[in-house]
Amino acid sequence: MLRVKNHGEIVAEIPNRELADEAPLYDRPHNVPPYRPAPMEAPAFESTGLENDLLTILASGDVCSKKWIWQQYDYTVRTNTIEGRAAMRQ
Repeated sequence: MLRVKNHGEIVAEIPNRELADEAPLYDRPHNVPPYRPAPMEAPAFESTGLENDLLTILASGDVCSKKWIWQQYDYTVRTNTIEGRAAMRQ
């Protein structure tokens, strides 16, 4: 039994079964997600020469240094660390 009280006075009582198991179900309108699933097949790859391919890969933002991320991240959160950052650099 769910009881709702207001300043000690019971203002509502609802049996748990009616509240949970027998509650009305709604079929609310919904939208299709705005994204498409990722393709399972790799795109066709046409090489223009290994050197050009390597330069293209290295120019990608996915390959760049992530140093700026881990320098800002507080890696000591919830680790009970007693030594400071200077000890970690050695």
